[in-house]
Amino acid sequence: MNKPFSVRRILLLSIVFVVILSFIAITRESFLYGNNADTQFPNKTSRLTIETKPISILYPHEHKIEDSVFNSDHHIRALSETVIIQEDIWITRFEAVLKNAPMAVLHHAGIILPDKKKRTCPNSIRGREIFAVTPDMAASPIEFEEPYGVFLPKGTSILLGVLFHNPLSPFGPGEAYNDVSLSVVMDIQKDNPSLAKKPLEYYRMHVDDISCPGVVEEEVFLVPPNTENFVKEGEERNGLNPSRYTFSRSGT
Repeated sequence: MNKPFSVRRILLLSIVFVVILSFIAITRESFLYGNNADTQFPNKTSRLTIETKPISILYPHEHKIEDSVFNSDHHIRALSETVIIQEDIWITRFEAVLKNAPMAVLHHAGIILPDKKKRTCPNSIRGREIFAVTPDMAASPIEFEEPYGVFLPKGTSILLGVLFHNPLSPFGPGEAYNDVSLSVVMDIQKDNPSLAKKPLEYYRMHVDDISCPGVVEEEVFLVPPNTENFVKEGEERNGLNPSRYTFSRSGT
């Protein structure tokens, strides 16, 4: 009569069985997809985070109604390190995260391509923005529907620039905050033919007291004071119309 299996023998056989099944599963995955994770999941999404250097103490300041946030003692600027993109990527989502302070102290921030010219002001030395955020925009992430995304080729330099404004009440929270920094988290996908993405171009239109350096005259116009509704219908000069802009390609 056969001897019954001992508990120890059953345990050993179970371990051997599990090892064999694991080997079969790994071998099957390697056969189907190879050993490259990008081959297994060519459209996988990863994350890239860029963050400003922390401000040790963000002090409040008195702010009068006639003051400008761009007065030298009314703001603090912060920059991140420059990040070099290591491969062709698509950005499909932006999310701004402010650390150690309320979002009210953020005036604006932008991700900049320092080696590229601004689209709306090509003579500016500030670089081209691909994303900008203000406190109201930072309430929720900005996510693009398929198949759209912001394309960045390998070797692109990007950095995050921020302007903080921390006035006393009633214009702001008016407290001192320690180690304040802003980060932008981006969902990215490595470029590959199966993505079939459509590129988005970012243009930040804004009104300045002083036009950007070297701007052509046709881009500048005045809005009359005490005007509730105003539509600029300027004449075309040198082939330019100050009230309209035509994008280089369709967004649809």
